[in-house]
Amino acid sequence: MDARRSGPRFSASGLVLAALVAASAGCFSDPTEVVVVVDTDAVSFVDFQQIKYQLGFSPNLGGTSAVGNPEPMPSTLGLTPSSPGATTGATTFDVVVTFAGNMGQPFLQRKVSNIRFVPDQVRALFIPILKACACNGTNCPHALDDGCRDITAPVLTSFDENNLPRVGSQ
Repeated sequence: MDARRSGPRFSASGLVLAALVAASAGCFSDPTEVVVVVDTDAVSFVDFQQIKYQLGFSPNLGGTSAVGNPEPMPSTLGLTPSSPGATTGATTFDVVVTFAGNMGQPFLQRKVSNIRFVPDQVRALFIPILKACACNGTNCPHALDDGCRDITAPVLTSFDENNLPRVGSQ
């Protein structure tokens, strides 16, 4: 007589794994993250050689910096409340994005302040940096234009890695 079972076979470790997965399915939430998306109409490697991010986190104003390549555009940087330089319990942050030319000289710069993390959500912050905003010494003819001014308390959008915002498509 054949003692084989018909139907599925489960090992003890498989049942434990299945139970853990089912039990933990409701325990994990989406990450709290802001993806900074930077785009420009300036020409990489001609107008600028590097992208610099200077970050400041509140409430204790801990900070750090990061450097990005000029290509591909748009440039993205993901930040969480536990990013390097963030203080415990960070709820907001500021970012200054600088496009540096030859020898690290600033070509374009824009500051965005009071960016709020949204708990358990991945949000996007689009920062357009327009070539028209460049200054020549102390002469900044477009400094007060909407597309050139610094931004305070921006509205964050949903993040879709397959559909990043671009300059000129707003």
